[in-house]
Amino acid sequence: MTTNRRSRHSRFPAVNREAREAPVAASAPAPVEEPVADKSSEEDIDLSTMTADEVVEWVGDDTDRRSAAVVAENKRDKPRKTVLKLADED
Repeated sequence: MTTNRRSRHSRFPAVNREAREAPVAASAPAPVEEPVADKSSEEDIDLSTMTADEVVEWVGDDTDRRSAAVVAENKRDKPRKTVLKLADED
């Protein structure tokens, strides 16, 4: 009894030959994208749900955010002193 000893690669010889003979392209490293500040999303931020420390962290050194935070804080029933101190940093 003779067994058919085909290799698994010979089942589809044309496809496998192309795959084996195709040159491997060197891939360039993916470019690193810098995060871009999205000013439009700042309008969606609800400062009233943030703690005072989170607001201060969100403001950072951004003068526009500082102004927005102070205005929003003054609209609260009980403005937080920590956030209002941001106005003095001008």
